Amino acid sequence: MTQTTELRQMMRIYIGERNTHGGLPLYEAIVLFARRRNLAGASVFIGELSYGHTNLLPGSETSLNRLSDDKPVLVEIVDYHHNIAEIMPHVIEMMGNKGMITLADVTVAHRGKQH
Repeated sequence: MTQTTELRQMMRIYIGERNTHGGLPLYEAIVLFARRRNLAGASVFIGELSYGHTNLLPGSETSLNRLSDDKPVLVEIVDYHHNIAEIMPHVIEMMGNKGMITLADVTVAHRGKQH
């Protein structure tokens, strides 16, 4: 069996579980959008705890000692660079003023085949 590696790009989208778009959870709306655009694949990971500039509980100075109860969600999409670049403006629009997106070059070392 010959092993080949392929250079791709990974888009990581950090949002909150309560974020929505078009009546759906935002993470679901993003995955459905990626699927309609025929991207190779997307995965959603729901975390237990996080913090960032937008997910501290509001209030007094004590809010700095408490974290949000909105669970963190990570959406990962891996595909060719040009496909990621094509969907990124749409994903940013869907996110509004929420979340963060990171991009990284990745090497795909193994990819299962469809039957």
